[in-house]
Amino acid sequence: GLHLGGTALYAHEGRPVEVRYSILTDPEWRTLVVGLHVQTADATRRLALHGDGAGSWTAGGEPQPHLDGALDADLTFSPASNTLPIRRLGLAVGQSAEIRVVVVDPHREGLELVTQTYERLAESRYRYSSGDFSAELDVDGDGLVTRYPGGWEAAAVS
Repeated sequence: GLHLGGTALYAHEGRPVEVRYSILTDPEWRTLVVGLHVQTADATRRLALHGDGAGSWTAGGEPQPHLDGALDADLTFSPASNTLPIRRLGLAVGQSAEIRVVVVDPHREGLELVTQTYERLAESRYRYSSGDFSAELDVDGDGLVTRYPGGWEAAAVS
């Protein structure tokens, strides 16, 4: 499988936040483990989320049946997690797919199951939508997001 990890530094409600994250997948790009370490001026928080690759999840060792059916986790603070369904779905230009996703927000307690849609618009462009939100994402040849409208753009691509 794949290991996707990194550090996000940003402001939330005017205060600095550091989130270190790690996602492990199986060879078919289904999310198996999500780990977060969230550091603010006031607190440290950790999350360990485990999926079985078939749509069942546990958080902190406790079953999470309200998340059943999701194969992916969406990190609200980083477009890096959009790469996983992009790679897993393998859409051809003009195809779209609706998926169920676990939303991981380091600033909210609990986890949420949502429906998202990915549509491949061109070789390196996808339309991502969830609820009333929609954005066109640019990706590189590996499916890594290089531009996410609203202020996120890759500083360097190797």
